[in-house]
Amino acid sequence: MRAFLAALVFSAALCWSATAKEDKKPDPKADQKSMQGTWQVEKFLRDGKPFPLDKELLFVIKGNKMSFKVGGREQSVTFTLDPGMKPPAIDMVDTRSPDLKAVGIYRLEKDKLTILRVEADQLPRPKSFDEASKEGTIFWVFKRKTK
Repeated sequence: MRAFLAALVFSAALCWSATAKEDKKPDPKADQKSMQGTWQVEKFLRDGKPFPLDKELLFVIKGNKMSFKVGGREQSVTFTLDPGMKPPAIDMVDTRSPDLKAVGIYRLEKDKLTILRVEADQLPRPKSFDEASKEGTIFWVFKRKTK
């Protein structure tokens, strides 16, 4: 009888543990926190073609804001993350023109960040990074800049 009760308690604990893991959703704030800092662009594709980088291109992420300079012009976007989507999703809004919105996907691996995005009013959110060669896409691979 004791063995039966022990087995029953053990089985219940396993079921509860499996259910608890299924209910746990990825925390967007955890990824956002991991993204904080300065990132150097290693790869930049526009419409599947390399974008010329005449010098080091840096993105700075602070809070939910991503800032960068391209062609002498500074640009900033605010972003929101949804790591629960497959693949994880990122939405961006231009801080100067809130009607300019982009939707995309991202992958965060320690000191490497990959983003594939499209203009929200032109194309649907990419479903995989294999779409980086398509017309209308912007694809970035960043490496965390160390001090």
